[in-house]
Order: sequence, then structure tokens, then C-alpha cells
Amino acid sequence: MGREIETVGHKTGRFSVRAAPGRRLVSIRFTDFGWQAVEAAAGAADGSPEDVIADACGHLLVESERGRLAARMPRMPVPPSGEARTVELNLPPRIWDSLEHEAENQGVELPRLIEHAVLLHLSDLDAGRATRTILDEPAED
Repeated sequence: MGREIETVGHKTGRFSVRAAPGRRLVSIRFTDFGWQAVEAAAGAADGSPEDVIADACGHLLVESERGRLAARMPRMPVPPSGEARTVELNLPPRIWDSLEHEAENQGVELPRLIEHAVLLHLSDLDAGRATRTILDEPAED
């Protein structure tokens, strides 16, 4: 049995599933401040940066499904800056499919969507919104 993909220790709605084999290497880029924020969130949750990134992916999908505007990538071009790191994410195939579909719908590359997901998730964690969103989700049985 795999680990559950969770956000802030709670299920992320319909995207909370048991992890199946679905490991992929993804190169994402953040400034030092961004990587420090990911690492701080990982430490606060007693997890890894990869856990934070996986949680962010689920969070983005839930927010996108709800029609939240912040789940959309900004249309202004962002010059690549910061440090690129290759991370190994273990997500169920249907989550990868949903992320790829979302990236296609938004007209962006998957790694850029994942970067946006992480920034949205960290922002929502900081504002307390992610916790409120999760607590509002109906429990899955």
C-alpha cells in the first residue's frame, strides 16, 4: 500500500488517492527564496520537498476544478531565473494525466505548471487558505 498524497495532513478532495507507481523526474526552477520556502514547508510538515511539491499538485487540481482564478498561470512572460533542480515525484497515473491535461488547457509546459502549483500552495499555506479549503472538503469514505 502506498502513501496517501495529502495537503497539510488532510485529503485533497477527489484528487486524494493512494499512490501507484508513477515516478517521474521533473526539472523545476525557483530562486533561492523559493527553494527555501519549499524546504521550510517540508520541515514544518515533517516531510520532504518532494512531498510539498506533490501536495501542491493536488492542491492546484482541486483549486482549478473549483474555478479559482489563481489556479491559472499568469499570462505575462516570466524570464527563467533561479536554480533548476530535478525532483522525483511519485504521483498516481491519473494525477499525472490530470496535470498534463491542465497544462495543455492552460497552454503551458508541465514543469511550469508545477512551479505555479508550488507557489500557489505555499501562498495558500501562508494565508491559511489551504487548511480552510481542506477542512471544507467532504470526507471520502
